[in-house]
Amino acid sequence: VLTSAAVDRPAKTIRSVVTVEASRETVWGILTDFEGYESWNPLITAAEGDARLGAEIQVDIHPPDSDTQHLSPEITILRPNRKLAWMSRDVLPGISDREYEVIIDVLGDERVRVLMHKRFEGILVPFTSIAEEDRGLDLMAAALKEQAEQATPGAG
Repeated sequence: VLTSAAVDRPAKTIRSVVTVEASRETVWGILTDFEGYESWNPLITAAEGDARLGAEIQVDIHPPDSDTQHLSPEITILRPNRKLAWMSRDVLPGISDREYEVIIDVLGDERVRVLMHKRFEGILVPFTSIAEEDRGLDLMAAALKEQAEQATPGAG
């Protein structure tokens, strides 16, 4: 059973999309200022580390009505003003992996669409509830929109 589960890699995915009246540079600056997360982010309540490819960062994920999870993901994709992704693993690859990705699509000079995508993969995933993280990701998207629009004169 474990071999089958490891090969099949059960997975669950959540996503949130928000349109933000701000430049991609403004949104990118907020997303890569990890130390600033605690002031605006309801899902990732603490973060620290350098926004550079291959860096390990420290994050506290606190989904609504759930306990805080301490993770040490590695930044796997860093395309300035466009895409940020990181991955964390519990114990060994294939047990409980998490991939987080955010993509910024330009819609106009001061308007972007932000897609947040989180994938849970591994043999423990079928036994894991992600409903709270799904709600938390939506709350994070709304808070990012508010933070970026407050930083943009005349937005909102």
